[in-house]
Amino acid sequence: MEKFKITEKARNDIKNTIRGHISLRGKTLKDVALLLNKKYGRSPNPDSLADRIRTGLIRHAEVLEIADVLGYKIEWAEKDGK
Repeated sequence: MEKFKITEKARNDIKNTIRGHISLRGKTLKDVALLLNKKYGRSPNPDSLADRIRTGLIRHAEVLEIADVLGYKIEWAEKDGK
């Protein structure tokens, strides 16, 4: 089985979007890990979380949880003209 590959642009988009929203809320990855623990009962290691964000290999469910604890929700929207 071939390992999933992600483009550099996609990796940077994921990293910048997640880190940007964390920063907009005045939080750190350590804060997010603590919030995830409080709400979902699991405590990801902040360094491991940072690695998954940096590489773009973070699970969609985890992104949804991060958005939730930061007070966001993620919605899918059709592209213009579709």
